[in-house]
Amino acid sequence: MIDSYNMFSVPLWRTNVDNWEQKKSQLLELLDEDNLDKNNNECVPNDYTSQQKDGRFYCRYCDQVSTILYDEISQFFQYAQIGGHMYAAWFERAGRSEYHHPHNHGMQGFSAVCFVEYDSEVHTPTQFTSPFTNFVTGELINHNPPDIVESSLIFFPSSITHFTHSNLSDIPRTILSFN
Repeated sequence: MIDSYNMFSVPLWRTNVDNWEQKKSQLLELLDEDNLDKNNNECVPNDYTSQQKDGRFYCRYCDQVSTILYDEISQFFQYAQIGGHMYAAWFERAGRSEYHHPHNHGMQGFSAVCFVEYDSEVHTPTQFTSPFTNFVTGELINHNPPDIVESSLIFFPSSITHFTHSNLSDIPRTILSFN
């Protein structure tokens, strides 16, 4: 008899933000479209690089985002049985044909994506690439999280490669990311 089990697994936690309309408004108040850099060697405008000063990174939004999403972040810490603090937060807004190339957020810790302006009828969520390939074909394994809607908040290991497909609509897709 052959016994089988998974040696490794990669967690992804998903929740919906409570009091969404109020929190969405608060999050969008933080977003300054003048800081969305379209020439930052990325394929989608974001304000990550605008948070660098004298060669150092400072987190413009960490205190506010931590306060706005306190309940959801606390739930994640409790569920994952970890503690921590936010050290980076930024917005990304994809217009027509804009996407984010495959990347990761470093080799340790957790990252999050909050879908702030997101229409599940026309947008696709963040896609994740397995850290190992299909053992039979050698092909990459991608994961498309199910049931993503505006207000979804997902947490995942920072080391996992992820990306977004091109926005095929004229409706902007706005997300908040944080580590």
